[in-house]
This record gives sequence, C-alpha cells and structure tokens, in this order.
Amino acid sequence: MGDHEGSPLHGLASADLSKLTRAIIRQAMDSELSKLWQATFAHPKGIQEQDANGFLLDFHNCVQESIGVFFSSKITAGTTVKQLGNPGDVNTRRANNNLGWRLHLTTAGSGHYNCVRQQLITRPGDLVLLSPDALMDYRRHESYDMWQHQWIYFPQQENWIKLLDWPEVAPHIYHLSAEGDHLRQIESLFAQVITLHNDEGYLSQALTQNLLEQILLHCKRLAPESNLQVSDSRIRQAKDYILEHFNQAFTIDDVANKVGLSVARLSSLFKQDTGTTIMKCRDEHRMSKAAQLLLHSKQPINQIADQVGFNDPLYFSRSFTLYLGCSPKEYRETQQIKDKT
Repeated sequence: MGDHEGSPLHGLASADLSKLTRAIIRQAMDSELSKLWQATFAHPKGIQEQDANGFLLDFHNCVQESIGVFFSSKITAGTTVKQLGNPGDVNTRRANNNLGWRLHLTTAGSGHYNCVRQQLITRPGDLVLLSPDALMDYRRHESYDMWQHQWIYFPQQENWIKLLDWPEVAPHIYHLSAEGDHLRQIESLFAQVITLHNDEGYLSQALTQNLLEQILLHCKRLAPESNLQVSDSRIRQAKDYILEHFNQAFTIDDVANKVGLSVARLSSLFKQDTGTTIMKCRDEHRMSKAAQLLLHSKQPINQIADQVGFNDPLYFSRSFTLYLGCSPKEYRETQQIKDKT
C-alpha cells in the first residue's frame, strides 16, 4: 500500500473493479480518442515521450465521466502519509475530478494547502473541506518530516447543505479546528468510516453515511458563532454573480446593482463575510481555474489567460505568480516532473 491507503479505487471488490474497468474502456473506445491517437501508436518508430504524455492526459480527461458516475453515490475514505524522502512526498495537484466533496483531517505532522487567497498550514485537529470546484494543491509542510491526514470523499446530500457552510478560507475551500473531546469524537468517527466504507454488506453505505453525518454535525458545532448566523442573502447573490462572471469584465457597481446595495454597503458586508474584496475574490476564482487548466489541459498559456478573463498574457503571468508563487509555465512543468517520477 505504500504511503497511501484507501484511495477511491483502493479496496474495491473485484466485481466493482471489473465493472469500472469495462465502463472506462467502453467510454474511451466510443470517444474520438482511439481515432485521434491511432496513427501515432502505429508509427514505425514507436511513440515518443511527449506523445505518450499527451495521450495519458487525453485518456485521463476522457474517462473522468465514467469514474465520476461510478463514484457519484459512494463514500470513500482512507489515510495518506507523506514522509520526507519517500517517493510519495510530492505536491498533490488535481482539478475537480467529479468525486464530490472532500474532507481532510490532519492527524500528525503538518500540511500546506495553497488556497490562492492564502497559504493554509494545518496541524493535528485541523479539518479542511474542499467542494467539487476547489483547487486541489497541497503537500507536506517543509518544516516537518511527515504529514499524515485522513480523508473522506462524499457526494453532496441535499439535507447536508447547511452542515457544509463552514468558514471560507478561499474559493470553495473551508477550514475548522478541533481539539479535546470534539477532536477525539471526530477521530473515532473517521476511523469507523475508513473501516466500514469497503464493507460489502447491503447496509454498509447507509451506516457510513450516518457516520459521516455525525462528523459533519460535530464540525458544525465548531463553527464560530458568527458563522452560525444566517448570512445576508445579498452577499450570497454577490458571490454567485462573481462565480458566474469571473472571466468577464465587470465592476463593483455591476455587482451592487445586481444585489440592490450601494457600493459602499456591499463592499463592507462582503469584506466582513469573506475577509477579502470583491475584485480580489474574482481574481482568486480566475487563478484557481487557470491552475486547473494548466494541470489538466494542453492549451497554450495565452489561451488559458484569455479563457479566465485576461487579455494580456504577461499581466496574467504576473498575477498568477503573485497568487500561486510561481509562473504558469513553472506550475505546469512541476506537475509534469511529478508525473514522470
């Protein structure tokens, strides 16, 4: 198992694994993938490394639908250990992969999440909640030799929406801390979910769902009092507007007119609710989307810049470096090096 146990594919019953494999192959064969790459693989000199990387990327993107559909109703859980010097001690960087929400609990050492808005450092008892649209970019904190975290992937239930309303630290990323009895209860529930989620009994998923709901209820009790209050619906409208139009040129006046507030009142309430400004929030969404496109598409950087709302590729590169700590080219190349390793 190495340093990673309980991935969504880990521990699948043989029948389920066979079913998923057939679905993936069927989707790949039915798509344009085989036609697109047939000539490349038939070349007398064989396939070059660059072409192989391109094929793997296209194949990954092609089969995500099958994987997402297969796991859309399942809860999966496990434990990951990143140890200094071990092969698995690399940044985890993924785009939304249709596996639903992700809940992380740091149990030892320290983790480092690149949240675009800030760098979140986690220690034992810290819980991080990532929505399906969150940028997945995290690693062991460089000051520690090891980071261990437990995780649960789960589909959203309609009756859990209020339980997922945690304090926001970045677009689609939320954070809480637990200690004492609260932490011990949550750790116990995590352990039960990890043990139970691979059980093939007909009530196992229902029991796992019940345990997860208990975790979310305990977490909700940890939320600050201010977060338990009903937030201003107009701020929610403003957030929705930004998310829908993040790659377009809009002004604060546009958002204020949309939600029926003055610019000054909206700016004040928005900063109070999110800890950031409207325009910074828009740019965070742009950077998060750009990072995902860099990792999971072959588009040229200037096209990605245009797709997320930047007319000037140079300005996009400077902004990306400001938020992510490296240039778009470096960000993409770092992941390619990891994939080769």
